[in-house]
Amino acid sequence: MKEDEAIDPRKIGKYIGKVESIADDDTGQYKGNGSNIYPVGTKYYKLNNQSSDSAIAVEIGN
Repeated sequence: MKEDEAIDPRKIGKYIGKVESIADDDTGQYKGNGSNIYPVGTKYYKLNNQSSDSAIAVEIGN
């Protein structure tokens, strides 16, 4: 899958978390569920039949 590919809703599994912090601009480091791309509160989900170590679904709009 591509980084910005739309996912068929039937392939989206359970809710696994949300972005809780933004990565530091200088070091790129973050604590916990951080991101340097998505804003705090962005939800992410497991993809059915795929390890969350290799890919997740990120909610970026309706």
